[in-house]
Amino acid sequence: MGYLQRGSIFILRREEGFAMVRDGSEYPFNCGADLMFIYILPEFQGGGIGQKLVEQVKKHFNFRVPIELTCETSRRREFFERSDFIVAKYHQDYDMYHMKWIPE
Repeated sequence: MGYLQRGSIFILRREEGFAMVRDGSEYPFNCGADLMFIYILPEFQGGGIGQKLVEQVKKHFNFRVPIELTCETSRRREFFERSDFIVAKYHQDYDMYHMKWIPE
């Protein structure tokens, strides 16, 4: 884990599921589908990395578990809509969207 910068957070795909790595410690998350943060360094944005990560999360749950998330701004809403999420609720006062992806 020496390659991680202090304070950095990464998502790793493991054979048994996904894990978050923060400050050199690994925290597996194998149950439920709670997508909290996606951050792509600005110099790598626009290349489809975020979309691929979202698709891997959906694939990990075998496309059978609904995924819910909250995001701010219409730009982020549009990002998740490209991955077939729908707006379940919009909070106008905060420009915040509660979104949901439901497997077919």
